[in-house]
Amino acid sequence: MRAGGVAALLARPRVRAALVLGLGFALYFGSGSRGATLTGDPVQYAEIGREVVERGDPTRLTFDGRMVARKPPLVFWMEAVSFLALGFTDAAARLPSRLMGLATVALLMALVSRYHGRRAAFWAGLACVTWWVFRSSAASCRLESTLAFFTLASIGAFLRIGRLGPSPLRSLGLGALLGLAILSKGLPAAFPVAGIALGAAISGRGRLLLRTAPLAALGLIAVAGPWFATQVLREGPAWWAQLRADLSRGTAPIHSILPALGLYGTDVFLLAAPWVPALVLGASAAARRIVRSRARALPEALLLSLVASLLVTLPFLPMHYARYFAQVVPAFAWLAGAWLAPAFRRLDQRRRTRRAPAAHRAAAVLLAGAVLVGYPAVVVFGLSPPLDRYGDLRAASRAFRAAAPGSASIPTWSLKQEAGRPDDVPIPLLAASRFYFGLRLVPFDPGDASQPPLVLFRHPDRGPAEAKDFDERHRYAVAWRGDSFTLYRTR
Repeated sequence: MRAGGVAALLARPRVRAALVLGLGFALYFGSGSRGATLTGDPVQYAEIGREVVERGDPTRLTFDGRMVARKPPLVFWMEAVSFLALGFTDAAARLPSRLMGLATVALLMALVSRYHGRRAAFWAGLACVTWWVFRSSAASCRLESTLAFFTLASIGAFLRIGRLGPSPLRSLGLGALLGLAILSKGLPAAFPVAGIALGAAISGRGRLLLRTAPLAALGLIAVAGPWFATQVLREGPAWWAQLRADLSRGTAPIHSILPALGLYGTDVFLLAAPWVPALVLGASAAARRIVRSRARALPEALLLSLVASLLVTLPFLPMHYARYFAQVVPAFAWLAGAWLAPAFRRLDQRRRTRRAPAAHRAAAVLLAGAVLVGYPAVVVFGLSPPLDRYGDLRAASRAFRAAAPGSASIPTWSLKQEAGRPDDVPIPLLAASRFYFGLRLVPFDPGDASQPPLVLFRHPDRGPAEAKDFDERHRYAVAWRGDSFTLYRTR
């Protein structure tokens, strides 16, 4: 195909939308799909979903049989459905987050196309799908992509009310979406509520908000209220105590705003550097539009208010993680896309006054090649089965201890020896053993002649990079890898 034909093909709105969603599929489904690699919070979330299936009771969340109050149930219910369909695998655990990530990008493109045109929708979708903090959340087993979807959906629902006028059904629908945002992650659902309230006030739609609020509140309570009422009535003070303990826990690496600024500056904005200038210029253009004609700037007011609600809250948060920004990345992408589309339109008009230089044709061919060849290759590589080797790890255990003095191995066994569970094993590792094998991590009984399904290597004197090199050379199946522990499976 000639470069001109490729450029004409890429100029079609449906082709551009398909390329953005295809890129999202490659980045989300082709990332982290090889082997059992869930660690940290994601493997704990996966285990909670597994226990929902095993217990057959979706009204109570547990981890290792103990009550979980710190997270709402929506994502775990979605995981349970995925496990019932696909089995207890890491791919099934990641599936809800990945699907909701793609759904967020698709919804963003639909909304931006309505208010700013298809070119802006293309740039907004491309920015969102490649924004690192959003991509990393969508590709793993986390709650943020589901929260981002219902946050964006609630913004879109209020925009629809502003365009068509309030009605009981639309108001209840807005409340239901906000209720689903609460069931996704709880307290962060306050940001879309604050964004809608502040944006409506800034754009002169306070009366519209007052007419919508009562039924919206009713819809929110109808969707989210039964879950919390059930927990309070059934668990009582224990549920409240665990919830308060989670909100005040000290497990985060950063607890004050000044060090967190460096984290947010690098992990949120530096890793999305190509889009940051467009975001800044887009936010400035949105603010100018509000000043000039606030009655016609409801989308801009809602987006800026949503982002401002998060930024104002940051200094008061007891913990700081980069993934907090995943909820507002669609708003960032919307503002950037709304600025990029007219900017490129002006450049295109100037280009058409003379023949397209060779650089333009080469760029079109490279983009087509990257999309049509590179991204499918990423997907195929990501979804291909891992080349793991299962076998007797006792010989490998002796070799590892000889190569790394100070290391130790703990063969592990099943539920029949629960009382011997080692206390120094990290919770994510316990979650990995429970999720992947349905086993509690306990010492292996030397008197049992059968092969244990898991072997835990503890390597305090050897870093993760050296341990990973050992894994790659021997190709033993890794169930979980931490900073000082590696859990291997023997079958």
